[in-house]
Amino acid sequence: GGMYSKVFTAYNNSVDIFFVPYMEDVEGYTTNYEDAMRAYDVLGRPESMKIVPVKTFHDAIKYLESLNNGV
Repeated sequence: GGMYSKVFTAYNNSVDIFFVPYMEDVEGYTTNYEDAMRAYDVLGRPESMKIVPVKTFHDAIKYLESLNNGV
């Protein structure tokens, strides 16, 4: 929880990649990803920061590896 505030904190601390747990909406609740994207929109979708949805830790590792083609 608290993704909205966490995105602002990350941005204010020059975080360039923000991993957010992605899960399906359950009974109309706003997901962490939706909260994160709402904050990202308020920030004007800064190019200096990416919001990356992940379901597992392995997803985050795969994303990071893809940035340098696994090097």
